[in-house]
Amino acid sequence: ADPPAPDPAPAPAEADPPAEEGPDPAAVDAVDAPRAACGYCGTPVSHGEDNETMVAALVSNGVLKTEEAIQAFRVVDRGGFVRVCAPERYEEAYLDQPVELPLKSSSTSSDPDLYVQMSAPHVHAIALEQLVPQLRKGGLFLDIGSG
Repeated sequence: ADPPAPDPAPAPAEADPPAEEGPDPAAVDAVDAPRAACGYCGTPVSHGEDNETMVAALVSNGVLKTEEAIQAFRVVDRGGFVRVCAPERYEEAYLDQPVELPLKSSSTSSDPDLYVQMSAPHVHAIALEQLVPQLRKGGLFLDIGSG
């Protein structure tokens, strides 16, 4: 009697179908990416690496609209305030978020734990856009926060 025939080799498993290939995430245009919004007011966040790119982001996001406000933001560089008041926080100067600035001993307080807050750039932009119709050429305004 002949020995039983060996079991046939198992059939190769079918390979999973290839995953659908979408666009390379690195190749997706940043403009198409969802924009983060301020948690308080919902305004699109407009970060920059320097003053010019921050202004460009504020314009692109529709926060800065008038030529007068855009020019004012270009002339008054936010980084200058941070560099003088809190050089250790300079890397935050062009982020669209508040920056805490320590009160120096030359101010009315010498407490090292006291800070003032410089509002996010979009907050200043919104205020300035509201004031543009009332301002005269060469006029000044003082933006004083209350919270």
